[in-house]
Amino acid sequence: MKPTEGLSAACLGQTARDEPVRRGGDRRTAAARDARARRGGASENRGREDPAQRLSQQILGRLKALGMSERQASLQAGLSPDCVKEIVAGRRRPRPDTLNRLRRVLGCELDI
Repeated sequence: MKPTEGLSAACLGQTARDEPVRRGGDRRTAAARDARARRGGASENRGREDPAQRLSQQILGRLKALGMSERQASLQAGLSPDCVKEIVAGRRRPRPDTLNRLRRVLGCELDI
C-alpha cells in the first residue's frame, strides 16, 4: 500500500472540482474559486479607477488643502450635515446640483 492510498484529496492538499474548500470557514467550491481566478478577481480592476473613488479623493484632497471638515463643507454648501461624508464614503451618489454646490464651496472642478 502506498503511503497516500486511502487519504482523501483534501488530506493531500488537493481539491476536487466539486469538493467544498474548507479553509478558514470558506465554503466556496473549488470550481467557484477557479472561475473567480479566471475572471481576474480584484486584480482585473487595477489601473482603472472607480469614478466615485476618484471623486472622494478629489474632495478629501481639497478639504485638506482648505483645512475644512466634511461637515463644514456640507453646511457651507447648504447640504445636510453628513452629505459630504456619505459621498466620500461611497454611500451616496451626488446629484448634479449637489456637485455644483460643492464646487463653489471647494473652489475647484470636481471630475466624475
